[in-house]
Amino acid sequence: MNRKDTNDRLSDRQKKLLIKQLRDLNKHLPKGRKTLKELMEVDDPEFEGKDNSIQKVDEEELKKLEKIVPSEFYDRLKLPIYIEASRKFNRGTYRVKGKLATKVVKSILDKEWKVSDEEVFIYRPEVLKLRRELKTTTRYTFLTELH
Repeated sequence: MNRKDTNDRLSDRQKKLLIKQLRDLNKHLPKGRKTLKELMEVDDPEFEGKDNSIQKVDEEELKKLEKIVPSEFYDRLKLPIYIEASRKFNRGTYRVKGKLATKVVKSILDKEWKVSDEEVFIYRPEVLKLRRELKTTTRYTFLTELH
């Protein structure tokens, strides 16, 4: 076995370890996301986590989201809204993707970004405010790129 093969094998091992660590970090995420409409139609809105936990959704948050999102899009806003953390972003920087999710973030933070309707980058103080307002309908998710 030459030196290059050994380095590649170690790299594969490191990738597997990283994937396992990310899976562990993200086990709090729901098995599947639900639309605002789906959650509004049930008496006890909740998500089932990948770790089989039951995560209750605060109905007051759903009412808040109803006021922000036009009714014709209730069936398109996927919840929870993911607040993405990645090493490729600057320290303390997070991303929210999706046209409706960014509309919600902009409304909650009372800001208007001109950069993009598809994604918005927010900083730690803004994340804290967003999580205070939408604790049960937002989740952190941890990402990485493997090369």
